[in-house]
Amino acid sequence: MQKSTDRVRRLKKLKSVTGTQDGGDSGAVAAATAAAETRTSESTDTNGGASASSGSLNPEIFKHFDKSGRSEFLKYLKQQLQDTADNPVYDRNGVFKQGVSNAIYELLWQALRFTHKKDLVLHLLMEVVALHAEFPSLILDVINILDNETSLMTEGLHEERHAFVQLVKDIDKVVPESLLKERLEIDTLQEVGIVKNKSFYSKFIKVKTKL
Repeated sequence: MQKSTDRVRRLKKLKSVTGTQDGGDSGAVAAATAAAETRTSESTDTNGGASASSGSLNPEIFKHFDKSGRSEFLKYLKQQLQDTADNPVYDRNGVFKQGVSNAIYELLWQALRFTHKKDLVLHLLMEVVALHAEFPSLILDVINILDNETSLMTEGLHEERHAFVQLVKDIDKVVPESLLKERLEIDTLQEVGIVKNKSFYSKFIKVKTKL
């Protein structure tokens, strides 16, 4: 039950950073929340991929990630994109889909938990961004959530924050640095070394905003 609650919380956060399509729709939030609440009780295909009933990513693929897991992850994303118009987090009816966002979230956590090497995750992300033009932006939405979560980690869980910083330091291999500077918090940019002078960068942002 706790895992289900955590997923609902994370999806609401993701909804807040991705926004709503066409001015927003409360039904989209309800759909995402309902899907998250039922996810833990749904059966999955033990061979990997997605559950037939929910369309969610089977976490079992991470257990054999070095072999077929990576290709199954990409296959899952491609399947999700088949029901997408212009944005990978909305279906053709404009309803928010948590599947793609949650899959990327789980992938990034593999690096934060040191379950899989950071370079392996980054290499897969490079293949992910090639699938859809909106994926770089979506990845940064998820990174912003992880930024908030890891910065609030209690004592004894600081390794995840350290792993997050190391991941973001190299994320420019996947996402343009200009987009990183635009989307991430200034404090985070300074922490990972992308921005050296916080005061100067803050003034730069203000000037750029006025323009």
